[in-house]
Amino acid sequence: MSKTLDKVDYKIIAILREDATKTNVQLAEEIGVSEGTIRNRLRCLINEEIIRVVATPVDPKKLGFYVDVYMDIDVEITKITEVARQLAELPQLTYVGIVAGRHDILAHGLFHSTDELLEFITNKIAPIPGINKTETSHVLKIVKRAYLWVSSEELEAE
Repeated sequence: MSKTLDKVDYKIIAILREDATKTNVQLAEEIGVSEGTIRNRLRCLINEEIIRVVATPVDPKKLGFYVDVYMDIDVEITKITEVARQLAELPQLTYVGIVAGRHDILAHGLFHSTDELLEFITNKIAPIPGINKTETSHVLKIVKRAYLWVSSEELEAE
């Protein structure tokens, strides 16, 4: 990362996390800088891929995704990167990470039904060369869902 974030950047991020519909003028007024400063900072934050302003569904069930699962995937050691790449291409998976520990890959997926999940496992996951085993955990209840984390710098900026 070539940009060093300061308090203004962290304030922009914190405010947009709460309400991404705020205009540059509103951000400028709230932070106490010019609208041009906000425009330039936002352009930089987006271009440097520090932030992405998107619409994120809050509750997948409201979109019909009633089956929320995490998959622990064991893979042949020489094929971990390739398997992770292939998994990342599957639209049903919202997260794919190569991990250290008991398993090799952790994936998160959302499905409309258990039948759809079964079809996904048997017809999309199983045929991928290099996968040895999967363990799927079905989330029964979400206690906390946070898409972003808060850094110590952000806490100091608030």
